[in-house]
Amino acid sequence: MSEIGYKICEACKQEKAVTDFYFRKDSGKYRTACKKCKSVVTKEQIAQRVNAITKICTHCNIEKSVPCKNFDLTKPEDQKRCFH
Repeated sequence: MSEIGYKICEACKQEKAVTDFYFRKDSGKYRTACKKCKSVVTKEQIAQRVNAITKICTHCNIEKSVPCKNFDLTKPEDQKRCFH
């Protein structure tokens, strides 16, 4: 029978099984935040990006303010506009 390791989540400070943490192949270690806490952080980051008042122009790669709330990227004419 294999023994399950435990570690403490840096976000919620609870001791959890290592299976509750994502494994990072690049470093060969488990993340410091558990899957549940990492999910919450990721959702917050996505919400911040969605609510951002700036976007990167796909034509010149410069961060610019969004012109208005009615800016519609589904319209071909709005997709080609570069707001300098």
